[in-house]
Amino acid sequence: MAWSSTFEIPIVPKPKGRPRMRVVGTYAQAYTPKETRQFEDTAAELIAKYSPPTLLVGPVSLFVVFVLPRPKRLYRKKDIEGLVHCFKKPDTTNLLKSIEDAIQKSGQVWSDDSQVQSITAEKFYAEKNGKPRIILRIVGELS
Repeated sequence: MAWSSTFEIPIVPKPKGRPRMRVVGTYAQAYTPKETRQFEDTAAELIAKYSPPTLLVGPVSLFVVFVLPRPKRLYRKKDIEGLVHCFKKPDTTNLLKSIEDAIQKSGQVWSDDSQVQSITAEKFYAEKNGKPRIILRIVGELS
């Protein structure tokens, strides 16, 4: 049976931080930066509220719109009121990595992120009076 859900996460999108290294005894250990972990944990909690009744099986499609905080330079009178395309950092791919990891961390949408067969992602600056957020649409099959 097909399942689809579209929802908004009221959180500032954060890109996936590069793994950091540290030496523990005689071993090198990689870890995820604290800011990235905190974002993923918060996003996972919010995503869990919109999760399917059972884990999705088979291929999953993911549609994501990242709405970033609007920079001060885009608040002039001549600037448009609505969403504005963002062509600057952070990279869309790094934003996607962090949201995919958050969905995986929620443990309530799919069993493995390798199930994601298609992704559509866009990146915008918020409206003049808008707030940063992530708009997600997940489509898949229920078991």
